[in-house]
Amino acid sequence: MKPPVNEATDLFRTSTIKFGETEYVLRELSVKENDVCVAASKQADGTFDGRIMMRFMVLKSIVEPKTTDVSLAELPNRLYLRLCDAVSDLNADDVDDLPEGEDEAKND
Repeated sequence: MKPPVNEATDLFRTSTIKFGETEYVLRELSVKENDVCVAASKQADGTFDGRIMMRFMVLKSIVEPKTTDVSLAELPNRLYLRLCDAVSDLNADDVDDLPEGEDEAKND
C-alpha cells in the first residue's frame, strides 16, 4: 500500500524494504517530527540517547505496515538494522537531490 499523496508529502523521499513477504514503506521525516524524536530521546539527567532517537525515527518513518514500539522491539535485529540504514539515508542531506545548477547552502 502506498502512502497518500498530496503536494506537501510529494517532497518527502520514500523507500521500500522487502523482508520475507512483508514490504516496509518508509518516508523522510519532517523537521517537526525530527524535533519530537530529539526531545523524546533526552534523558531525565539531560543526556541524549542516540539509540532511543533512532527507534523513534524508525517508528515515525514507517508508513506501512502499522508498527508500534512493541512490534518494533520484536523484529529480527537484521531487519531493524536495515530499517535504521534506510531511515538514515532518507533523512541525510544528499547533494544529489539538488536541482541542476544549484549549490549547497553555504554559511559564508
